[in-house]
Amino acid sequence: MVVTFFGHRDAPESVRPHLEEAIRGLIVRGATLFYVGNQGAFDRMALGILSACQKENPGIRVLLVLAYRPAVGSPIPDGVETVYPLADGVPRFAIDRRNRWMIGRADVVISYVVHSFGGADKYTKIAEREGKEIVRISEN
Repeated sequence: MVVTFFGHRDAPESVRPHLEEAIRGLIVRGATLFYVGNQGAFDRMALGILSACQKENPGIRVLLVLAYRPAVGSPIPDGVETVYPLADGVPRFAIDRRNRWMIGRADVVISYVVHSFGGADKYTKIAEREGKEIVRISEN
């Protein structure tokens, strides 16, 4: 099972326990590959939780999916495997193309959406239309 994530870049720390519960639940169900973006707090939380889960479950693979070529000295955590799938194209559309790439490969999307503006809502709706399983999390 392949999992990806869409959540607000300003997601509060109070989301972390709910995100961890969702991730661990999917690992129990057989998730083995996780695609994570690198655009904000939600993505950083997911990556941190997954790094801990990898230590307990060495069979899972986590890929940080980059929308842009990383600059020299960019802040990618040590030991994190990265993929840059879209080497060509207009930089202005890089995040959109990366997100659609992740949706196309995922079976499940973990989503944290609290308002309808922004990318988290947009890409969760696209994933839903494409028949992906959506695991919605909230602060409560």
